Amino acid sequence: MVTTSEKTVKLQNSCSAIIDGNTYDCGAFKTLSHEANKMHKTHGFTISSVGNEIIVESKEFVVLWRPRTQQVRVVVKPSTRGKLCGLCGSNNNTNNKLIKRDKNISNNVQEFGNSWAVSGKQCNISKCENETYNICTQIGSIFPKCHDSFSTQKYMETCLDLMCQCNKSSVLR
Repeated sequence: MVTTSEKTVKLQNSCSAIIDGNTYDCGAFKTLSHEANKMHKTHGFTISSVGNEIIVESKEFVVLWRPRTQQVRVVVKPSTRGKLCGLCGSNNNTNNKLIKRDKNISNNVQEFGNSWAVSGKQCNISKCENETYNICTQIGSIFPKCHDSFSTQKYMETCLDLMCQCNKSSVLR
């Protein structure tokens, strides 16, 4: 979840985002941004899809999200300097990094993460998703002598995206 003075973006495992209470499906992002120049503006955010990433941009930050691998990168804009706390901190100031939900400093990353955990139903990964993941992670074991020259991560992510777009019932049954 990313919260600014004006807006809140909550990225969900179901490949959707909740922006100020409105739910947007990743498929809709990809459809809206099928062409490189097409973007969707909503509630002060620009939402677009480039390759395997969903990009949510506001005047204060950019969120780069890879839904299939659940990787999130938050890039804050210079206008937020001195205004951040939590995981990001403010300009390498260790006094305001890893701030827990109760505004106290955590002693370690595990404590920090636990303080921001939300209650609710745990995510259940379907058998199909498990099988897809198991198939795609095999890419990492191929050509081990080449691993110093290139990362297999992007190939695994592409595999996951392609496999998840296929009709799962015909691919993995």
